[in-house]
Formats: sequence, C-alpha cells, structure tokens
Amino acid sequence: MILLKNVCLTAFLLTTTIGFSQETDVKSIAKKFMPKNSSLAHAVIETSVWDFPKAAIVFYTEDLTHEYKDIVYERQAVNGYFIWNDGKTDRKILIDHFEDDNVDTKILSIFFDNADNDKQKELIILTANTHRLQYLYDGTEYGVYIYDDISIKNVPEKFTLLSNPKFDIFNQNFEGFQDDKNHKAKFKTADAIKKELKKLGF
Repeated sequence: MILLKNVCLTAFLLTTTIGFSQETDVKSIAKKFMPKNSSLAHAVIETSVWDFPKAAIVFYTEDLTHEYKDIVYERQAVNGYFIWNDGKTDRKILIDHFEDDNVDTKILSIFFDNADNDKQKELIILTANTHRLQYLYDGTEYGVYIYDDISIKNVPEKFTLLSNPKFDIFNQNFEGFQDDKNHKAKFKTADAIKKELKKLGF
C-alpha cells in the first residue's frame, strides 16, 4: 500500500477588517472564510500559542475525484490553516494539505509539544486514513506531522514540516491486517506521541 501525502504549502492575506478582539467568535470567522463546497474537518481550535495573543487553527475539507476505467472515484482531503490578526486585518497561512491517494483523510488530534532544541513547543497533527482491499489489507494508517513554531514578529510564508531521523519511528504507523499479518499502531493518540517525544529526548 502506497500512501500519497502531498505537502502543498502556500500563504495568502485576507482583506477582511474583522479583528481578533476578546469578543471575537473564532468559530464564526472560520465558517465565514470556509471555501465553497467545503466543511469543517475538525472542531476549530482557539489558542494563544507562541507570541500570538489570539489565534485559531482550522481545517477545511476538499472533495477530490479521479477517473479510472470510466469509473469516478471520490475522496476527501483536508487543508489546515492558522488564522490570526496583525492589528489591521485577519491573516491566514496554510499549515498543510493532507491527502491520501485513494481514501478520505481525517484529522484526529491537534496539540503542542517540544520536538526540537528550542524552548517553544511545536504544532503536531495526527491524521488517519482507513484502507480496505479484500484479502490484501484492511486497517488504518495514522500519520504524525510535526511543524516548527512561528512568531508574530516574523511570520513565514508557510509552516515548516520538521524533518528529523528520530521521527522515523512515527512512520509505518498502521493498525489492521496487511501482508498476511495483523499490525498494531503504536502512535494513534496525542498521549502516545507525547510520551515517545520525551523518550527521544525532547
């Protein structure tokens, strides 16, 4: 089974003048800027992480199709965004594009924990893709994505997906039947990932 995980990172500025005041309902803002024919893929996360007084992490679904031998196949990808206000306008950058080659993508958990050598915690996202092909495999692949922290003083054009050989332990995180064997995923909760990061020395 080959999973296609595209990392499509871009950034853009929203022209709205709605601000992130203490009274602002971030859920309303998330819905206001929801792409056409999309829906929320996860509950909106309101946070004051890093040096951002108030921000939101949102995930929108993206319906995709492909045709093979005159049959149209459908699947659902997810786009994650970090939204904040710079004092004048609301801004939004893409965290990542989460896509499997032939099945829906689900966002299971979003949390922060140390995963590098600085004091700031990193953004960690846990995803799931369930696969079934009779007699070959039947189960769920859990994806662990770790992104570097950002600062309101110098906002990058995109979130950086961290690459570290230590993170290889989070790969091949499949639970179910595959290759004539039953497999058990080690990292399918935020707690399990946090415990492993501590073991890795973070």
